[in-house]
Parts: sequence; structure tokens; C-alpha cells
Amino acid sequence: MSDGRVTLDQLMSGSPEPPRRRVPRPVRSAIAAIFIAVAILLYLRALNLEVPYWLIFSAMLAVMLLRHILAAVRVEPLPDGLRSPAWGVVDDADHGTHDIDGLQRAVQRWETRLSWSENDNERFEKAVRTRLAALVDERLRQRHSIGLATDPVRAHAIVGAELWTFLHQPARRPYKPADLAALVARMEKI
Repeated sequence: MSDGRVTLDQLMSGSPEPPRRRVPRPVRSAIAAIFIAVAILLYLRALNLEVPYWLIFSAMLAVMLLRHILAAVRVEPLPDGLRSPAWGVVDDADHGTHDIDGLQRAVQRWETRLSWSENDNERFEKAVRTRLAALVDERLRQRHSIGLATDPVRAHAIVGAELWTFLHQPARRPYKPADLAALVARMEKI
């Protein structure tokens, strides 16, 4: 096969192409900064404005450096196990480019739990009241060195009768938002 033809076996053997020589990223950034700075300088000269070239070049170089730094610390996409409507994260056409931070996700979870349990007392008991009781118990432990179960008499005196009733007796009817706001305000005072 000296006439320059290539057989099918040679094509399928996967012989690698010679590696391309790539220009290192810092060099590419510096070259791009030079060209952008020249373009800006020419534009400013057309407007009869005088700006030192080194100032434009250093600004462009700083922008390129910042761009590379920000690209290096970009937020990683969430694992597939955490992408679900229940967690407030759904797969969209952007494939994770509009991820929200942890605080927003936590607030959305609480909103979802509260909306689920708006008219369903059983769901409210499981999804909301038990978690609020755990928060109160932790707050008592941190601020007063007691727990709801370890020292119920003292805990009752600290949390108050209304919040104590909320934490220990199932709701007969759905709570109104104003009632829940008052209970949360009481929890924050602990």
C-alpha cells in the first residue's frame, strides 16, 4: 500500500493522530488581552480620548484572570439523587446552570412542607410539628442546657403554655398562619 491508500483495518485500528500543540492558557489570555486592549485603544482614539495602553492592557488582563479564576471555582452540579421536585430542584433545559444555594433550597423545602400540610393535620404532624419540636429541643439544649424530655417542668416554664401545647398535643384543626407566626416568634425568644 505504497500509493497512499489506507485500508479499513488501518482506519479501525484507532491509530492515534499526532497530538496537537496547544498554547498554554496564560499565554492565550495574554494574547487575547493584547488584542482586546488594541481594539479598545483604537475605539477610544476614534473618539479623541487618550488613555495609556498599559492601563487598558492591565485591565483586560485582570478581567481575563478573573474569568479563569471564576471558571475554576464554578458550582458543581448536584448529584442525580438530589434532583427532584421534593427538594426544590428539577432538571431543566439549562442542566443545572441556575442552581440555587442551600439557604434558598431549605426555605423552599419548608414552604413545600407547609403547603402540603395546609389542610392535612396528619401530614402537618409528621412533616412540620416534629421538626419544629426538634428545633425547640435543640435550642433549649444550647441555650439552657436542658431538653424537652430531660427536664419537662423547667422546659415548660421556658417555652410557655401555648408552645408547650403545640409541641405535645396533636392539632385538632389546621393552624392559621398568624398562629404559626406567633409560635415561631416564641421559639425565637427561647
